[in-house]
Amino acid sequence: MSKWIFGVAASVIGTFSSGLGDNLVRKSYAQIEHLSEEERPPPYKRPLWVTGWLLTTVMDTGCNALALALAPLSLIIPLGALHILWGAAFAHLINEEPLGKLGIVGAVTIVAGVALVLVSAPHDSKSRSFDDTLGIMGQLGFVLGQAIIAILVVLCLWLTWCAEHVVLKTFAAPAVSGLLGSSSNLMLKIAESLASSDGAGRWEFWLIVLCTVCLALAQLMSLNHALATGEAFTVVPTANSVLLIGGTVNGLVCFNDSSTPSQTQLILLSTGIVVVVAGIGILAGKKSLLHLAERSSDPPLLSAAPGVNYHTQQDAPCAP
Repeated sequence: MSKWIFGVAASVIGTFSSGLGDNLVRKSYAQIEHLSEEERPPPYKRPLWVTGWLLTTVMDTGCNALALALAPLSLIIPLGALHILWGAAFAHLINEEPLGKLGIVGAVTIVAGVALVLVSAPHDSKSRSFDDTLGIMGQLGFVLGQAIIAILVVLCLWLTWCAEHVVLKTFAAPAVSGLLGSSSNLMLKIAESLASSDGAGRWEFWLIVLCTVCLALAQLMSLNHALATGEAFTVVPTANSVLLIGGTVNGLVCFNDSSTPSQTQLILLSTGIVVVVAGIGILAGKKSLLHLAERSSDPPLLSAAPGVNYHTQQDAPCAP
């Protein structure tokens, strides 16, 4: 049996674990909402929170690393959209959030897009020597791609701090997380390829591992900032869509596994990515409508409840 099948299975298990973990953490907070601040136990003393955290960080990270080691980057990255699919399903089952017709349409759309990606993306990874793998970082595609990502990150950060238009600020912050995530996954794939070619003892390998860790931490910090200043139903789909597109392009350009994709494969792969992003947008739209409905039915004072962030920070001053 081909290795890519195990890679896909690992990715599906990882996204399943992450979607379940997110909702267990959310459930743990819902269970103590009625308690005062003094009565609420710390997170590490709440079994649901600990279980959710382990599933989201340890299980998902391990499965993602295994998946990238067994299958091409351009095949595994789009499967990350399943995280949103599992999240919506478990939100309905665990946290009793309504799924609705729009949610079902979004879920089916994501599944259809993922199916197109599975059919059209390269399935097998080439075996590369240590020098061949390092040579990827010297290719024009790698250098140009990472330079474009760096410029986009700087532009999005500037928009986050200085833009006066609310929509630009809303989407720029999570876009930073997605861009950094696409680069961290690429560096992780390079590190795994180096390790598989007996290069784990070389200083170049550890330098790339360090870069991967730094990019992953920056991605996490930017996502936390986006969630702190924006709404989850906008932040999560935006970050995942940018990560999906950037990661797939990185995989095709830098890790052109197997033979060169045919025109038909590229069309199907591009269509699959567009369909997945559309499904993410539909699920995000469903959450947006539910959120607006809840706000319209809430009494005015509820919108000022401590700890509830209904609006993005529109009037934040431009950073020097």
